[in-house]
Order: sequence, then structure tokens, then C-alpha cells
Amino acid sequence: MSFINYSKKTIEVKIVYFGCKFSGKGTNLDFVFNKISPNNRGKIVSEFVGDDKIVSCDFIYEEVGAIRGFKLSYHLCTASSDMPNSENIKKALENADAVVFIADSQKSKIEANKKSMEILQSNFPESDGIQRPLLIQFNKVDVPDKVSADEIRSTLNLNNVQGFEAIATNGTGVFETFKAAAKRVFVELRNK
Repeated sequence: MSFINYSKKTIEVKIVYFGCKFSGKGTNLDFVFNKISPNNRGKIVSEFVGDDKIVSCDFIYEEVGAIRGFKLSYHLCTASSDMPNSENIKKALENADAVVFIADSQKSKIEANKKSMEILQSNFPESDGIQRPLLIQFNKVDVPDKVSADEIRSTLNLNNVQGFEAIATNGTGVFETFKAAAKRVFVELRNK
């Protein structure tokens, strides 16, 4: 959940990019991070947990707006359903203000997407009674053996979830996905 830093006049929020291995989570973060002015960002950090690469970054994105004079400072991180320890998944999702589910549009990944969504739902900290925005990105829509966004929505039972088609390797739909997540968090915080 968001944290108010009075000394910096920022509200620190966390958006988690979640999905199966190699779905494009880290590629999304790399692209978003590089779109932010160097004056408004920290460092991007990559580390490995088993075979899975965890990426995180922090930055201020002013275009969404401020709340009562406080800028929003974003902490983006990735979490994979393939992480070897479910405690690592829970820790990554802890205090999330929003989750972007990265669905791999390749036909061969439909079962991996289903498993990832089940793992997300079983590890999502809903016990605190707080509703968090969930968005879906249909990544790799440029592959020849892709599954349609509608079919993925239906398979994952996410028909009412805001979604974006993307090609993370060239940035198509990536920043739009981030901006939508950032705006949803902004609206949630503003309405508190």
C-alpha cells in the first residue's frame, strides 16, 4: 500500500508486473524506465531468484498528477509465477497498489497463463479487504501462433479487466499499460 514520505513530499506507490517466465515483465519495466527523464528516476535493479530475473525500479512520473501537493513516486517490480518459493511471490505482491498481469499471447503459453493467474489469485493479499486495480497486458501479439486477446480474457475469466495489446520488445502498448495502471492508482488514492 502507498506510503507518504513527508520530507520528500511524495506518495510512494507500488505496481507489480506479474506473469509466467519470459512473458515480458522485465522488458516492460526496462522500456518504462527508459522513457522517464533521468532527472526523475533512480536506478533499475536486476537480481536472480533461482532462474528467474527480478527487475525493479523507482521514479517520479508527474504527468498523472499530484495529490494535495504530493507527487507520486512509483516503485515498479516484477514477480514470476515460476518463482521457486511462494513466499517470494507473496513478498513481491505485499503492499502492491496495482498489479499488471502480463499474458504471453503465444498459443503454447495458454496453460502457463492460466497457472500464473491461479498463482496470482491464491497469493494476492485480499485478506486486508482492500481492492487493488488489476490490469492485463496481452504481450507478444506479433507472434504467428498468437491467441486473441478475447480468448485469453475468456480463458483467464478476466472479461471486465482493462487490457492492452503489446509488443514489449519494441515498446508497443507498454507505456500505455503503465499510464493506465498509474492513473488507476492515482484515482484510488485521490478518492480516499
